[in-house]
Amino acid sequence: MLGFNKERILFEKQTTHSFCQVVEKVYSKRPARLLYSGKVRAAQSGIGLDSSNLMLFGYNQRFMEIIEQLPGVKNILLIGGGVYTLPTAISEIRADIQIDVVEPNTDLDDIATEFFNFNPKGRATIHHLGGKEFLNRNKKLYDLIIIDAYHEDQIPDEIRSESFALSLRDALKPEGFLALNVISNLKPSAPLSECQTNYSKVFNNIVVYSADYERADYYYDQNFILVATSNDIVFRLKYPPLASSGN
Repeated sequence: MLGFNKERILFEKQTTHSFCQVVEKVYSKRPARLLYSGKVRAAQSGIGLDSSNLMLFGYNQRFMEIIEQLPGVKNILLIGGGVYTLPTAISEIRADIQIDVVEPNTDLDDIATEFFNFNPKGRATIHHLGGKEFLNRNKKLYDLIIIDAYHEDQIPDEIRSESFALSLRDALKPEGFLALNVISNLKPSAPLSECQTNYSKVFNNIVVYSADYERADYYYDQNFILVATSNDIVFRLKYPPLASSGN
């Protein structure tokens, strides 16, 4: 990893939503290019610069594992696009999938194209709207909805709410799935617990997976994947389910 021992800033800009930097450095023991944003300088998106075909962030790799286990998926809604590393990866392995991406920050399009290999080949449509606004206008039904939307390093209150869960259910086909990235710990007052409580009021089945660890730490924030569905399917992801609940 010669040349990556020190962080190198390739680009920085004050966008309409936050201050952004494109940085090259070692991340998770891999040479990587990252998009940092916000006052807390959170890593919003990233790609590996090595020969691995795994996605840089564990939660994105878990999303890919879900898609691989749903061969019938044709339409995906992604709320929170960043610099579109996930739709780019999906397009590379599944030419038959159409993806609607909701990303309010218009400045990220050029950054994605210049620094993050964004080239969806017509299979991704970008909507520069907020998630709730898009859902209020939307008339389509999706096989899979993925949510990776954050303000700084916090999932917005709106996304954790029962009303947002209802909007998501209305945008899913009856046999569809929802997968939500949540940064949280396992305390009862934490965002993950709030999501589990509110989404279980709307969906028949809720299953939670750790994105990065075999045994999730109770006290410290990390990434979790919450899967919500009216089906009874449990995905075989890299790490086994931590918890499940149903109506």
